[in-house]
Amino acid sequence: MPKRASRAVLEWVGGTASLPAFVAEGDEPWRPQVLLWLSPDGAILGSMVANPSELLGLACGNLRETIARPAWGEPHAPTRVRVATPELAAVRAAGCPDIEVVCAPTP
Repeated sequence: MPKRASRAVLEWVGGTASLPAFVAEGDEPWRPQVLLWLSPDGAILGSMVANPSELLGLACGNLRETIARPAWGEPHAPTRVRVATPELAAVRAAGCPDIEVVCAPTP
């Protein structure tokens, strides 16, 4: 039986961070969070800013948008995404099962 060519691993890094300002909306001000998808060389491929209570629910859709229309380079998909939190890993894995997810430290 012929050997299958192994696909090279292309890992993107995904992460969130709180922004330094507050949004005065509704009864309680809230601090927006940014979601970033980075290439192996550190280029920002995609991002979004959202209310922290909504960000995780939007993460996989944002990843699919980034794959289709990255901010840098031609459209392409990673074979693996590395994220720092189990919550982001769980949401990402459930919404995009064809891409391996690894929960490990991110830069």
